[in-house]
Amino acid sequence: MRKIVKLKEPLLDRLNLAEYANLLGRIHALTVEEGPEALGVESEAVELLARSLEKLLDAVGRNLAAPETDELERLRLRRVRLGQSIIKAVRAAQEFPHEEIACAGRALYPVLKPCVGFYRLPAAQVTVIIEAMLLDLGKAENTGHVKTLGLDAHVAELADVNARYSSLVASRTQTRAAAVPVTVRKLRDESDALYHYITTLAFCHSVCHPSEATARYIGRLNAVIDETKTAYRQRRAKSKPQ
Repeated sequence: MRKIVKLKEPLLDRLNLAEYANLLGRIHALTVEEGPEALGVESEAVELLARSLEKLLDAVGRNLAAPETDELERLRLRRVRLGQSIIKAVRAAQEFPHEEIACAGRALYPVLKPCVGFYRLPAAQVTVIIEAMLLDLGKAENTGHVKTLGLDAHVAELADVNARYSSLVASRTQTRAAAVPVTVRKLRDESDALYHYITTLAFCHSVCHPSEATARYIGRLNAVIDETKTAYRQRRAKSKPQ
């Protein structure tokens, strides 16, 4: 009984636009290199993938060229670090030998505890979590404790950075809505369908009509998927606060 190599799951919905376009570009190149006919794939499907890839690369270029991109990333990292430092300071204060500081820490930590790990959430949710955190810290019963722990400046900066981030996101959304006639989401949905169509046909062909070409294609495709997942995990790891 021969061994059947299954296709690996590429996690398409988790990739950012650049990672997604890179994956589809490599898959298109592999398909062209082996030859669609040898894989049981119609050449028309490969041509459609090439057109989708052109549109994706154009969208990537617009995204990278957007003047807000670098500033958004800087603000994103800054607000995460500020939020984390406030939570860590409050948590540590609970065990401080000075009673007034320890009391302030014990009063504030239950307020901030639901926010622990907030940076793992999608950016839009992080904005809301920080707004809720700031609202709680600004309540009359908590402002004294914030001052006792010397966190006034941190809280004020976090409020400023979060507001600037939210405003810049709104501005970028308006710019993209005016400049991009076809939404990236729609383009990704169409590209997803082409990816699944081409790779499923190739897999079925490798099972029903095995050949060196189909075996080589499935093996190389799985290797590309593994490399893409590794790059995705590395990016995610770098985005976490140090």
